[in-house]
Amino acid sequence: MLILLLIQWLASNVGQGLLPGFALFWWHWLLLLLLPLAGLILAVLTARLTVLGELKRML
Repeated sequence: MLILLLIQWLASNVGQGLLPGFALFWWHWLLLLLLPLAGLILAVLTARLTVLGELKRML
């Protein structure tokens, strides 16, 4: 997140024409914040299904 803010700040301070316009709206930031949460949920569900599958196989 900090890297994106730094890139946005640098892009705004560089002269026009060197870099294309770079702007993130509030919903872009929201999506960027939700990506790690989605990864966490996917990892938890995968681990749960794996463990439950192995426990069923053991019984």
